[in-house]
Amino acid sequence: EGPQIQVSFTTKLPQELVVTDLPIAIPARLSRLGLSEVINHLLELDPPRPFDFVVSGELLRSSLDVCVTSKGLSSEEVIIIEYDLLPGAPDEGPSHPHDDWVAGVCMRADGCLVSGAYDSNVRIWPGSGASPLVLTGHSDGVTSCCWADEDASANTCALSGSKDFTLRSWAVSAQQHQWAPVFKHTGHTASVEGVSSSRDGSRFCSASFDKTLKVWAAPTASQVADALAAFGDGAITEASNRPDKAKKQASGKTQAIKERGCTCTLLGHTQAVSSVAWGGDAVVSGSWDHTVREWDVETQTCATTLSAGHAVTS
Repeated sequence: EGPQIQVSFTTKLPQELVVTDLPIAIPARLSRLGLSEVINHLLELDPPRPFDFVVSGELLRSSLDVCVTSKGLSSEEVIIIEYDLLPGAPDEGPSHPHDDWVAGVCMRADGCLVSGAYDSNVRIWPGSGASPLVLTGHSDGVTSCCWADEDASANTCALSGSKDFTLRSWAVSAQQHQWAPVFKHTGHTASVEGVSSSRDGSRFCSASFDKTLKVWAAPTASQVADALAAFGDGAITEASNRPDKAKKQASGKTQAIKERGCTCTLLGHTQAVSSVAWGGDAVVSGSWDHTVREWDVETQTCATTLSAGHAVTS
């Protein structure tokens, strides 16, 4: 059988799956499958169960002799091997089909999803598995989206960025069965590539191909409630997006969505800004200019610049 190695097995599994910790000699050529057979034999399991193994803090993905050599261990000493049950394949959940590429997705604490796709639509997927709400208004592909807050017990706000140079804020009812547009956020001069909300949900930041980041005031709870009260069934058409008179009449509710500008612009990147994250009191951005930057929003200055050595895309 070739060279032998002295090993001692240890585990944190329940007592019925614990084997002796006394050293035993096993073939050095054994890998995970062979070791799993050893454990099943020692436990007399029927049917057998798959196990995984850790040697010196790393999962065993080679034969024992290769592992011992690569880690500089001595084959003359007892090798401690920890074992655990091998996790099964995850169960596939329900699919959420879209009509085009999905470019952004964000999950709320209660499991409710918001997604954005290149079909220009934003979708709200209730955690209950009910049919999604389709939020229409962007005139080009949606590149990014997020929740403004995590409160699942009240009306809430979703945010989206688009290749149409704008961001949108959307009111979503607490029961996730109604939606309404709140504001169109304008000011970028190129595609919006990322959006992220502050921890308290009062502000959000966007990243754009125009080399800038912009900070915006998020809709207040009363503005979200007012939007739902006025257009809570989502049956609203922007006059600027659908000038066809017949289509306007068919909608029944046509209005110009209120526009909002940003509160400040963060300047410093020299190429397209591809990603943004708001963490704690700071905003972090990634750019095609090969840098990651941390921003102090209050002073509107770059606090730290890290060189990535390549274009940062997400």
